[in-house]
Amino acid sequence: MLGSGYSFLDEFPKDNVLEQFDMVDRRVISTLGSGSFSIVLEVEHLPKSRDRQENQSPPRGRTKSKRFAIKRMSEESIRCQNRKSDALHCLLSEAVILAAKLPEHKNAISLHGVSSNLFAQPEEGFLVLELLTDTRDQRMHRWKNRRLVEEIGVSALLPRCLRFGEKQKNVEEQHLQIKDIGVVVADVMAFIHRNSILYRDLKPANIGFDADGVLRIFNFGLAREFDQSEPKNLTNKVGTPR
Repeated sequence: MLGSGYSFLDEFPKDNVLEQFDMVDRRVISTLGSGSFSIVLEVEHLPKSRDRQENQSPPRGRTKSKRFAIKRMSEESIRCQNRKSDALHCLLSEAVILAAKLPEHKNAISLHGVSSNLFAQPEEGFLVLELLTDTRDQRMHRWKNRRLVEEIGVSALLPRCLRFGEKQKNVEEQHLQIKDIGVVVADVMAFIHRNSILYRDLKPANIGFDADGVLRIFNFGLAREFDQSEPKNLTNKVGTPR
């Protein structure tokens, strides 16, 4: 448990590696997803904060696109006092973990920056994250549909006795794709654990892919730093109920 004097700002990097943003002249493209505490939006053209100095380092991250994902508290979590404290904790904790606790990894989402008011007014603040193209669930659904179309097309050209074999081949190829995903997920989770972070919310909906098809683990809101030399009281009520 965090003490009453704990401040996320104290753990945030002071070396100006991260860009600070505001939301002036933003254009919201779409809602990418929402959860119990937060909402994620696709936005275009996030101007720099007016408070940022020109001699600061460039933003951390990979993509040069002008489109990003921003994550902020949901209106429901702001209004509900029972959720507000947890929502604030998750948003600020994710900012600190991605900015200061977890080194960059090709299969973990990149934090490009935060809003200039994140710690002063967290209810209005947000994280600026790299934009992913789809999740594991969406990709699997697309693979399944593509295989179905290919199977129907091939079956029309094959004798009935050979159609089952072609179908079995497609199933085996899809299983190999799933195994490939599993190997990458296992590798990045091992990396996260080696850096003393408990992720605590691994599920298909939190596995995404960037524009180049590279897998990314995202949504670190429930993740917590863990020091085995200093045991903490961590609840087992995490993850997504099934």
